[in-house]
Amino acid sequence: MNINFLNTDCMNRKLFMDLIDCFGLKITSTEPTRVFTDVNGHTSTSKVDYILTNAEQSECKVEVFDAFIGDHRTILLDFTTELETMPQSVSKLVRNLSSL
Repeated sequence: MNINFLNTDCMNRKLFMDLIDCFGLKITSTEPTRVFTDVNGHTSTSKVDYILTNAEQSECKVEVFDAFIGDHRTILLDFTTELETMPQSVSKLVRNLSSL
């Protein structure tokens, strides 16, 4: 989406937050995912990567770390729940990094 969630004054951020709220979704982390230092030594931070979920906070453990595979930090979501609360069909979407 390229919406910086650290910029709380951004109209696109506000519109996107309203949209995901309509579907009962939440952003799992608030940490910056891109930290960039230019040749003059100026550092900028942004949060343009995120995972959306409707799971309860207590069911999710989120970690943001540098995997050194690009200029963005990685978001890891560890999701746990009781089997009886799982829906009948669960889908999983994973970005395949081996083809890069």
